Amino acid sequence: MDVTDGTWVPTMVGSTNPGTPTYASQVGQWSRIGDLVTVWFRVQLLAPDVAAAGVAVIAGLPFAPITGPGQGYIGAAGPFSLVSHTAGYDQFGVHIKDTMGVTVQEFGDNVIVSNMPVGNVRANAILGGSITYRTDAS
Repeated sequence: MDVTDGTWVPTMVGSTNPGTPTYASQVGQWSRIGDLVTVWFRVQLLAPDVAAAGVAVIAGLPFAPITGPGQGYIGAAGPFSLVSHTAGYDQFGVHIKDTMGVTVQEFGDNVIVSNMPVGNVRANAILGGSITYRTDAS
């Protein structure tokens, strides 16, 4: 099996209106073995775009994920800084459910897992993490 790796430029966008935030840094690396891709990302915003709307998504994945039944992917979130929790939530996670990118999720005690609103991200926020997913891209 071929092993390849490289870099990518992650962005943090809203799912319904991406917005155009300004960045202090955008760092991404990837490694691919066959159809498995692992990405690492760290995004630091200077200023989020107040026009951004929807769920917070880390976009720009180097390979499109395979999505559909049985293809949910869970990863590790952190570090996160200057990102607010919605009331009742106290942990972050990352997940891929469609080809848009890595969705930021919130978890808490006695509450259903929820996708985090992009409005919870403040100026100078840092979002980092990693996730492994399958691709059929060549």
